[in-house]
Amino acid sequence: QQQQQQQQQQQEADEAEDGQEAAAEEEATIGDATYEDGERHPHEQIEVLEVNPAKALAAKQRGNELYGLKKYDEAIDCYTDALDYSPEDDLANRAVFHANRAACFMMLGDHEAVVEDCTMAIECNEEYVKAFRRRARAYEELEKFAEALADTKRVVELDPSDRAAKAAVERLTVALQKQTEKQKEEMLGKLKDLGNSLLGKFGMSLDQFQAVKDPKTGSYSISFNNGAANNGAAAQQQQQQQQ
Repeated sequence: QQQQQQQQQQQEADEAEDGQEAAAEEEATIGDATYEDGERHPHEQIEVLEVNPAKALAAKQRGNELYGLKKYDEAIDCYTDALDYSPEDDLANRAVFHANRAACFMMLGDHEAVVEDCTMAIECNEEYVKAFRRRARAYEELEKFAEALADTKRVVELDPSDRAAKAAVERLTVALQKQTEKQKEEMLGKLKDLGNSLLGKFGMSLDQFQAVKDPKTGSYSISFNNGAANNGAAAQQQQQQQQ
């Protein structure tokens, strides 16, 4: 009889443990979608046990409401649910879900995530103006002006009536030129330091070479200034005599 009581107690303990595991699985459910674990990154692909277009649209609608309330983190979860519920071949809706989630990331200042989501949206719809426009803004914030300019030009192609995009093309063109010029100057400065360290062994310096920029092509031509070389040598000789 004692053995039967022990077996019954063990069975009750096992049932309680099973109940706890079931509760844990229920807590791992995000929204109405069930995942293998309770934590996920918005861009992480997790297998969903159910594909339901109706629930995808409902999650999107809820995300729109939360976005309007400025609850961006919660809206992100809803758009992620929408993506998880939607069929892989429903490209039109998936593009919208990605673009809407990108809008939330934009408000949170996560520009890298904006680029990632907008890129996914564009992969679903190559003529999605809103996605190009948002990605261009994110690229500009990241000071990736070449990419921002390319996306903005694409916006103008798709929507020629977009005056703001046309103005942005001019602004980004100037920003890119300044950035390129700055990068050239930094590169030339590093090359000059390296050149001086090498030429210094022969009593020379890059100051004896003159770089002239061609205004038409932007390229540089290098000429040797013999007078500067002689003056440099004379100055060096005079310094040695004084010593």
